[in-house]
Amino acid sequence: LLVGIANIADSLAIIKKMVFTDKTLSMQDLCTALEANFDGFQIMRSRLQSFPLRYGNDIDYVDDIAREISILFCDEFAKYKNTRGGTFRAGFWSVTANFNLGSNTAASPDGRLTGEPLSDSIAPNNGKDLNGLTASMKSAAKLDQRRASTGTVFNRHISPNEMEGDDKIKKFIDLVDGYFELGGTNLGFNVITTETLRQAQENPEEYADLMVKVAGYAAFFTELGKPCQDALISRTEHRL
Repeated sequence: LLVGIANIADSLAIIKKMVFTDKTLSMQDLCTALEANFDGFQIMRSRLQSFPLRYGNDIDYVDDIAREISILFCDEFAKYKNTRGGTFRAGFWSVTANFNLGSNTAASPDGRLTGEPLSDSIAPNNGKDLNGLTASMKSAAKLDQRRASTGTVFNRHISPNEMEGDDKIKKFIDLVDGYFELGGTNLGFNVITTETLRQAQENPEEYADLMVKVAGYAAFFTELGKPCQDALISRTEHRL
């Protein structure tokens, strides 16, 4: 399973642009900051976090890196045989492994701190998909998802107001159809406000029946651990 593709793509785009092209940041300073978990390097971390070329915004500069990484990943595993002589089959989904793996992963150049979760499946880093729902879906569709023969997961968060009325429903259907026409293979939505999720976290007894899409599965929100709840809350609430 390929986990943290948004972290990889965003980090490499930052290094490519800031270190090698613009030369506004040295590799030595970046490595020193990462080793210190950005302690004492808050200004640098702020610069990294505000870097505009982020996966999930239909920007080829970084989306092409994500696609290349996904292809390299699949090509590498195709070289090996498993214990029964069969081939390894790649997947672009993380379930909740992005939390466990993130807890054992050092700080990364995209501004992520040591121990923080990695990105969810093929979704952008939370809060970094700023160019709208369509742009985020176009970025994900640029990955060669056919290579992920065990499946992909792409979750989006949309406001319930965007699903009211026949016109909006038709627009939503067209959007979903367009994603699959571009090469997407799996798409899930949480149709709920961020504020409702916050209320459910604070008053779980009032939201015992609230079910949400976590990764490739659904679960009761109040039964999830706080780190997972926080990650769902931090997802960008999109509009059509």
